[in-house]
Amino acid sequence: MIEPYKKRQFKALENWQIEELTLKPYIMGKEIKSISQGLIDEAIRYTQKKLPKIIKGHKQHNVGYAIIHKGDMGVWLLLHCWAYEHIVLSTLAFAESGDNKFVCYDDKPFHACVWEHVVINYERDAWVKNVMSTDSNIIHYIKNKLVDGNY
Repeated sequence: MIEPYKKRQFKALENWQIEELTLKPYIMGKEIKSISQGLIDEAIRYTQKKLPKIIKGHKQHNVGYAIIHKGDMGVWLLLHCWAYEHIVLSTLAFAESGDNKFVCYDDKPFHACVWEHVVINYERDAWVKNVMSTDSNIIHYIKNKLVDGNY
């Protein structure tokens, strides 16, 4: 039997600057107070190391978003960058609960859970509204973040 959907907490953080790339980071989980600054710092370090290698050679737009999700299995880190006008380049990492050491999960068949899709769907709509419009504006996209709350 599948457990009924229960809302999770979401919070947008200050943007991360990774080389010339601007990421809009979010934290989420049943209780986001348990997401430490140390865990966020480790996510930033992992992103600085991993993401430039992933996007290199792709026509990308120097913007994207990140999701740190403290889930039941551990902590997930999803990194997404916009490329080729309407494609998302992505990578997935995982840290065991209490470990804070992210390990690449790109070799696994995971994509995202239903709660992570709250951010993914929001960011898709923000991209269409702010960039894929006649008034295309990356700055408006960067400023357009999901409102903190329970979803």
